[in-house]
Amino acid sequence: MSSPAESIIAHLADPSYSLQSVIADALSTSKTTIANASSSDKLGYNDTPGVGSFFSDLWICLLSLAEEDISTHDRLIGFIAGVKKSDVGSMWKVRGQAGGWGSLLMLKATMEDEWSDFHLPLPEQETTPTVLFILEGGKFEGIDEATTIASKTRKSYLNTQRVLARLWADADVDVVLFADRVFRTAIKKGSSPRSAADADDNMDEDSDSNDSDIRMASTSTSTSAPRSTLGLTIDDISFSSESDSEDDEYDPTSASDREDDDDDTASDISDSTLSDAPPGLALEAASIWLDIAGKQIFKSKQLREQWNTLWDVFNEAANGRGRTPVVAGAAKNSMKVMNSLDPSLGAAFNMQGMQVDPIKPSPKVRRSGRVVPAAEHPWLDSFYAGGMSFASHLGNRL
Repeated sequence: MSSPAESIIAHLADPSYSLQSVIADALSTSKTTIANASSSDKLGYNDTPGVGSFFSDLWICLLSLAEEDISTHDRLIGFIAGVKKSDVGSMWKVRGQAGGWGSLLMLKATMEDEWSDFHLPLPEQETTPTVLFILEGGKFEGIDEATTIASKTRKSYLNTQRVLARLWADADVDVVLFADRVFRTAIKKGSSPRSAADADDNMDEDSDSNDSDIRMASTSTSTSAPRSTLGLTIDDISFSSESDSEDDEYDPTSASDREDDDDDTASDISDSTLSDAPPGLALEAASIWLDIAGKQIFKSKQLREQWNTLWDVFNEAANGRGRTPVVAGAAKNSMKVMNSLDPSLGAAFNMQGMQVDPIKPSPKVRRSGRVVPAAEHPWLDSFYAGGMSFASHLGNRL
């Protein structure tokens, strides 16, 4: 037999029930359930009996649904926005806090305790480079229990970030602390340099052990290249490449050497405040927050302190820097969102190099641990395209 909270969420997940009827049923059910609760059903001494268990159960069911099914997000956000307008239970108390539906009693506490962070249900020895590759949006042809869990965990975590951001943007729920954790993680982990060659070695070993092929595009630039050589504009960020070496392959923790002030910003972030999400996934989560709640983030004094550093981290990821194409694409989108909110970022970015058409790299394919070019002489196309772009630029200037 389902609990009252489970019945409410089941109706919420069923589009045949109107949203207004689900909201009305939830308010009515809560009053009946709490009125009939046992006097011992308390989380604290002065609690209203039944309040803590009802709301805890309700939010866990709702957030679990959001994690599993993105198609329900519109109704979930509508439900929260609707019950938030109610004064039902305004005198209820739990853990010393008074308030009912209107204050979304226990919602934030439930998110913090049960749901908001990254959890990979795999032992450490099974968290292989292949698992990290999948978590960061890479495509893997082999299927086993670990890779299946990684794929499901990635989907759940990103759905979590989407609904959290929408709570802020569409239901006016203050979740800035959750956004702050995501951004701090993206900055700290996304700017931690590591040798891409080391990651390649690990990928080779993992590929051999699984007897499977990993196919990916080489999307990174030389980590020693100064920004002025990127040749990009904010409207046409591309995954340019200056090297066809194996060091340009995907690396789950790589980033280019950063300027001193950026290093200081990242080093000031305490590890205790970070999510357990791997670097690329953290960058993608931050991108989701910006895409959905960019205006709210830009207005937040707490988050604006990280604004410029976050831009630099996205700049590196958008140009490859050992990231998967999915993460690089998300970073590119984030730069456009940030520039739309703060045009000074894009203006400074465009002044860092000549605004010529970027050179796109020829893809690389990994077969049985060996990297081979997709074409026999891919550098000829890049050389020709680069020369023509430069000639066009000079012609326009003259």
